[in-house]
Amino acid sequence: MVDVQDKEVTMEGLCSVAAYDQWTPLSVPGQRPKPRYKHGAAVVQEKMYVFGGNHNGRYLGDIQVLDFKSLSWSKLEAKIQSESAEPVFVAPCAGHSLIPSGNKILSLAGHTREHTESLSVKEFDPQTCTWSILRAYGKPPSSRGGQSVTCVG
Repeated sequence: MVDVQDKEVTMEGLCSVAAYDQWTPLSVPGQRPKPRYKHGAAVVQEKMYVFGGNHNGRYLGDIQVLDFKSLSWSKLEAKIQSESAEPVFVAPCAGHSLIPSGNKILSLAGHTREHTESLSVKEFDPQTCTWSILRAYGKPPSSRGGQSVTCVG
């Protein structure tokens, strides 16, 4: 009898069982992102997108991508879709939530250097590397961070 509580169990051969209870670091090439906390992460089409967060008390506004097929990191240069000829960038953010929505990613709430009273909703399109500010209707909740979100429907 093998104690398998809190371990991943795999079958190896016809009658042998191996239990693993430790994480194994993977060799991932590419420039690794800065360590961070209060960031958001979402998976779309076999890639994990990591946006924003804090590093040593500073807000981050970068988008880092881990490709699960090649196990490599890359950094995206994203801008806001706008009428202006000049590129507009998304403000660095922390404490927000990222959630996949089809082939796009929604970013909800969070904190920036500039305090706001209401919750914002942004949409990131990985195909075009652009952010859009979504118009929400009704009375928005107050600004917040550290929440969890779920997409229903």
